[in-house]
Amino acid sequence: MLSQLVASLTDSGRVGLMEKSNSRIGRSIKKRIAILVYEKCSFVDIGLLVETFNLANAAASAQYGETAHYSTSLLSSDGGRVQFSNSIEICTASIDGSSHSGYDALFIAGGEGASIAAKDRRTTDWLMRACRGARVVRAAGNGTLLLQNIDLPIVAETVVSMQTPGGQHTLAKDEALAVDRRAMSPFITALSIIKSDFGYDTAESIADRLMPFSGRWLRALMGDPPGSNAATKIKEASRWVEDHYDRPIAVSDMAKSVSMGERTFLRHFTTHTGMSPSAFLLLTRLNIACMLLLTNYLIYR
Repeated sequence: MLSQLVASLTDSGRVGLMEKSNSRIGRSIKKRIAILVYEKCSFVDIGLLVETFNLANAAASAQYGETAHYSTSLLSSDGGRVQFSNSIEICTASIDGSSHSGYDALFIAGGEGASIAAKDRRTTDWLMRACRGARVVRAAGNGTLLLQNIDLPIVAETVVSMQTPGGQHTLAKDEALAVDRRAMSPFITALSIIKSDFGYDTAESIADRLMPFSGRWLRALMGDPPGSNAATKIKEASRWVEDHYDRPIAVSDMAKSVSMGERTFLRHFTTHTGMSPSAFLLLTRLNIACMLLLTNYLIYR
């Protein structure tokens, strides 16, 4: 995963430097994503964000033949190489050479360099202008320090109806999405944009690839998947098994988790997964055991 994130950041840096020329030749980019970084910002936050949009581009290419739905640019105050908190360096484009308008989403990195970056007047001036044109603005962690002295506007476009862990929607679908100063995960915001553009299943598959077994908390934040048919219930049951694999589980328990009769559940589970519930439970436990062994090996080798 580390090498994958490094590759994603490198590619995104190249995109940032070539952004102006690409727009002139009419590439089929539908949305422009800007990520503002600075010295000692979080590598994990930004790498995960870039890879999320890269996977969405791959999904768009596979499903619809689009060459690039999202153009992701890494920007910094002076441009050039910026060192992340883990000492990895990445090439960025300068804010001076990048228009402050035209971005659909603007993300601001979190990390220990935020307080220094917040004192850079040139950066905050650019950020103020960029926020007024962006439809979505999200800062990671203490990256919100860069937004404290900016008069943030209300933007005019809804991205997606999202839920809080308590189950309440932050906005109805017919309401405008306000710029939010809270330190909500940029990863969830990116998934919400992808959900709006390509549907719940695409956003969910990207989340599962980057964060296996994320279904339980992801659904609470992104809302329910469309429909409540058998396929959806079997997917919910699979997640329930992943959340409770460490205790004795019977088929009847799986069926009850989605309010289905046991015989009906057995029939649908085999149809939609190609295996019995017992086989799925065994496979889940084996996968998690392998993951734990690999993690311990990497930590203690």
